[in-house]
Amino acid sequence: MRCVVNRCSIIEDFALVFLYFFGLMIPVFRTTSLLLLFLLPIRLMFAKGSFTISKKILFSKYIVRNIIAYLILTLYVYLIVTLHLTFDYTLIPTLVNVILHLLVGALIASLFIYKKRDISYVQGIIIGVFVLQSIIQIAAFISPAVHSFVQLFQSESTIARAELFSGRKGLALAGTVFFGLSTIYGSAFFFIVKHCLDKGSFNVKDIILGITLLVGAFFTGRTFFVGLGISGLYFLVSNFPTLKKVSVVIKIVMMVLLSIFLIISIMPVEIYDQIYNLILYVFEAIFSYESTGSFTTTSTSKLFGDMYFQIPLSTFLIGDGLYEGLNGGYYMATDAGYMRIVLYVGIFGLVLSVIPDILLMWGHKTLRTKGISLFSIFMLIYMCFLHLKGEVFGYLITFHCVIFLYYIFSVFSTSLKQTS
Repeated sequence: MRCVVNRCSIIEDFALVFLYFFGLMIPVFRTTSLLLLFLLPIRLMFAKGSFTISKKILFSKYIVRNIIAYLILTLYVYLIVTLHLTFDYTLIPTLVNVILHLLVGALIASLFIYKKRDISYVQGIIIGVFVLQSIIQIAAFISPAVHSFVQLFQSESTIARAELFSGRKGLALAGTVFFGLSTIYGSAFFFIVKHCLDKGSFNVKDIILGITLLVGAFFTGRTFFVGLGISGLYFLVSNFPTLKKVSVVIKIVMMVLLSIFLIISIMPVEIYDQIYNLILYVFEAIFSYESTGSFTTTSTSKLFGDMYFQIPLSTFLIGDGLYEGLNGGYYMATDAGYMRIVLYVGIFGLVLSVIPDILLMWGHKTLRTKGISLFSIFMLIYMCFLHLKGEVFGYLITFHCVIFLYYIFSVFSTSLKQTS
């Protein structure tokens, strides 16, 4: 009986993290991640002592300081937009939404601490939900029935946009299936590297999980390559023994080649054209290099060619107070993260948007130890690169759900576990 209870408890943990990270679209509550804001307090009522844990977390200096940083950013956006008399408050609801998701992350962490979970377990759950999502995407790629099912939890605009990619995107059981999903898939490689570094080994199971993540990431967009590359650098500069690093790299290469052979062998012949088109899209930079001698893609060429441009000093300092353009698109037709925020609220607004993430990653003494601090440095580098393409610092909810849970649990798992 105890084994059944434990298994159900693990399934509950898995389900909570999946619904939190991927935010499936649902009626009334809009997303499953916001639904948890109502369900988790009810769940905690049936866990004696868990409210004490959640109260200590929610009213801690670490959480309160982070919320204050978001409120200051929100107030700054409001003041700048009002002073410009544009009254374009587009991002304020998003900032409020980020705060709500921070609270959800704290509640999930409270429940995990009540259950006496450790950081290795949480890292395993994080990796596991991405592996499950990858399996779902592969199934949706092959089966129209599965594809139709996942579309039940996506908005009509998401479905319409996904149709433009000829079955390469929109396959995830998630509310966000484009930039947001690709960014968190990139972050998943950091967690699998951190998990293996913590336990001091990379076994065949870990490599298989990593390859499964890689295949799933193919369906999310090419942004994940940034996370894959930077997490690889994180592994290379870690204190993992050099000979073991070489051994791991060799194993990964061999397993990837074997996986490619197996995929080609077992995939139905009728979807070969789909696979070929997917490969052309994902590895566009490599094919571009073969034909032009340059590692460029249509998206990167447009990003750096059209989305960044010179602006007046006044705009650089305090923005223009506009996020949306007159035609309903982005102001000045830019799709780039740094540019959008500077145009909206200036360089000072951009700095304020980074502060909450700095506080999240280093705002507690337990986060300044060597192991997790190195992880945070490379995660921050990843976020800096992501922000070239779209708003990440302070704004991207899907990405913050992942790091909220990880850092909040990391801070409080040791100090509060004894009180549960």
